[in-house]
Amino acid sequence: MRSRIRLIILSLGFAAARAQAACDAPTFGQFLAEAQSLSAQAEPLGKQMLACPRDDYRQAAVYWLSFVHGMRNNAAAIKDLGRAIPKSGSGSEKVEVLYRAWQGDYSGLANRIRIGQREYADDPYAMLVLARNLIRFEQYKDGLAIYQQLISLQENIESSEIERLYALIWSGDHEAALLRIAAMKRYDLSPYLRQSVERAETLLEGFGHRKPGSPDHLDREAWLIVAAKDFVDLRGYRRRALEVDYHGPLHVNVGAHELSHPLDPERQKEASVQLGYTFRVTSNWSLLTEVGYFSAGDQNGMGRLDNFIRFGESSLGLGLRREAVALVEKPLVVSEQGLMRDTAKVGLSLWKRLVLTAALERDGHEAPFATYQAELRLGQLVTEDTEHGIGFFIPVEFVDHPKPAADFATYPREWKAGVGLRAAYGDGQYWHVSGDARLLTISRSYYQDPESYTKLLGAALRLEAKYFVQRSWYVFVEGEREYVERNPFDHEDEQESHVVLGVALTGAGHGSASKEMAQ
Repeated sequence: MRSRIRLIILSLGFAAARAQAACDAPTFGQFLAEAQSLSAQAEPLGKQMLACPRDDYRQAAVYWLSFVHGMRNNAAAIKDLGRAIPKSGSGSEKVEVLYRAWQGDYSGLANRIRIGQREYADDPYAMLVLARNLIRFEQYKDGLAIYQQLISLQENIESSEIERLYALIWSGDHEAALLRIAAMKRYDLSPYLRQSVERAETLLEGFGHRKPGSPDHLDREAWLIVAAKDFVDLRGYRRRALEVDYHGPLHVNVGAHELSHPLDPERQKEASVQLGYTFRVTSNWSLLTEVGYFSAGDQNGMGRLDNFIRFGESSLGLGLRREAVALVEKPLVVSEQGLMRDTAKVGLSLWKRLVLTAALERDGHEAPFATYQAELRLGQLVTEDTEHGIGFFIPVEFVDHPKPAADFATYPREWKAGVGLRAAYGDGQYWHVSGDARLLTISRSYYQDPESYTKLLGAALRLEAKYFVQRSWYVFVEGEREYVERNPFDHEDEQESHVVLGVALTGAGHGSASKEMAQ
């Protein structure tokens, strides 16, 4: 009999130990990361948190699992989550009012706070319970107002800030979410706040929004773009295109292309289609897949497989792709228009300040070649999502191309190094302009004499401008100009230009689709 009792006690002890292990801070932190990323792991981890003896973990789990279900349009599951909150305390009126709020009957708690009943209106915990449950049951305006009061009172600041941010995403108000992100990023955030903000940005990108040129308007970033593109090389190469680009969970690009080559009097008309999808494997790991078709030549298939892994302020990218040379390089003669380029690439970004990439490429059956690039960013960090700023960068590039390409100029070895200026400006409402300029010194060898180098000067200028006619759409122009002085074997300087003109429909008024995309 005593042995049985000991066995029962030991079993209960092991069960308690397992429950305690599933209720520690690292597990709770992992759950938050998975829930904020809408990961498949959020629900099993959340169920562990709902069984946790700690009230704060259990109640936070109800809110964040409600966020997951809400983004998946599973309202029935949200109400059931409240059953995980037991009545606690002496059975007083306040215990009953708070318990009812978790079950969806929050009116009693809301009325007591509204009329200023001190026991409730002066209790930050009661206000947090009300805010969470107003949001859970889609009373976004009132819930966000309570969160604002908590922040103004300097109470529960971190949880209130992040829960409010994700409530804005939950409600579909992406513009307001981005305003909060922009405001929060101006400060030195704690690791939890910083990581939560980064996950919010990633989450919004997954709903079809690209990282914006203006961080105050992610909700106004394009989900549908129609653009006319023109690439010109003064030696006679030209590529024109009309493309339609859809950015959602499924990325779709359809293009009509007109290709001109200096040795071909007739312009070639071709078409391309690309379909892509991004898998969010974990909160810090994304997998991008893409398949495509290009109508020229006999080999028409294109594809892409990219891994992107984030660790803190740094990231690692690994990718494989096949793409038409005529779309990424210069138009080719008719017989070579279907030539495909295979690329294996690795990229490393360290604290967003040092970016390193290496690529091994091969065009068809020609000899492979390698490209190595590095960029050191100095002063103010100006990235794609910078609204106002100016910074410097130092680019370095080395290309090792042992054998000449069949139909465009290449060099056995080419070094580029220089200095650049990058800037972004906007009024936060109607317009945004960004761009960079760089001066380069270039050292090239030539196939006629691969052991000797010629030093040349080069320059490049890139500009991008957007004007929001309305929140729901904007017009934009992008331009790039590259120049390299004439080398001993050519009769003129190298000059290339790229121009893009387009119109884009934005996420404003399109945010209601976000919840459907999350399913």
